[in-house]
Amino acid sequence: MMLLLIVLKIYMKKTRNELFYKFFFGRFFTVRHLPTEKAKKILRHGLSALRSRFRLQFRVGVTIILLSLLTFSCISTVHLPEENFIKNALWKTVCTGIDYALLEDLSLPLRCHLLRIDLSKTEASLFAVPGEEDTYSNCVLVNTTPFTKEKNPLGIHKLNGTTYSSPREKYASLAFYTSENKLKAKILNSQDVFLTEEGDEYSSAFGGYYVILQNRIVKDSFIEHGDSRTAAGLSEDSSLLYLLCAEGEELAFSAGLSYSQCARLFKALGCSDALEFDGGSSSRMYVNGSNVLGYSSPVNVPCMFGFKW
Repeated sequence: MMLLLIVLKIYMKKTRNELFYKFFFGRFFTVRHLPTEKAKKILRHGLSALRSRFRLQFRVGVTIILLSLLTFSCISTVHLPEENFIKNALWKTVCTGIDYALLEDLSLPLRCHLLRIDLSKTEASLFAVPGEEDTYSNCVLVNTTPFTKEKNPLGIHKLNGTTYSSPREKYASLAFYTSENKLKAKILNSQDVFLTEEGDEYSSAFGGYYVILQNRIVKDSFIEHGDSRTAAGLSEDSSLLYLLCAEGEELAFSAGLSYSQCARLFKALGCSDALEFDGGSSSRMYVNGSNVLGYSSPVNVPCMFGFKW
């Protein structure tokens, strides 16, 4: 109602209809100085004029929205032959059980960074910020949970039994537990799951957005557009954990990936399940204390996780 009154006020001032203006915006918005029929006639005139103006503005608005949606839906995503893209990966050992590879194709263009962690072999331990000393040496790290502009995490961030941020049921998470003295991982559809099927507690969990690959089935219900992405995938036996960071901030060098492209890439790597972490300008990957992306971002990311040795 207040918005309608403001619009009426502006319109009637511009059209210099003083009588209508005084009728609507006189003291206490009273109509006692006008005959009822005249007041109704003025009101009908004002509303009719507004409808005509709003009709034009509505059409313009709808046209802009449709054009925006059409443009957004047509944002180009690279044609990614996943099998060919990953077969040329040159893996470099970072430490026992952890390897890194840069996947790059300038013809697409696309630059992706991959970490492969063999949970059955690595001697590195889980590491996260917040949770431990904020240093990136002798470790690999990626960003995880989305956050507010005040840098408050929007989802679970839990390390070794200590919860630093509460779970959000609608979002997925990458959770860890220990079984037979081995670190195990599980990708969960909801962050409101606290126990494994065997009844063990998930001692560590890091929130993301949504599951994009489940039981080797790509979830393609997301809008297709390329952007910087950070994601995680697990092999069918959960022994191999892959961490992906796709560049997408400098489009001349890398167009980024869509959710489904990330999912197909993980599937080509042999993963059964995968989820997206926060992406865009929040995407990060550090290897041995160094930012491996081809650019730096001014965004301060409050939550990260990885492995330290």
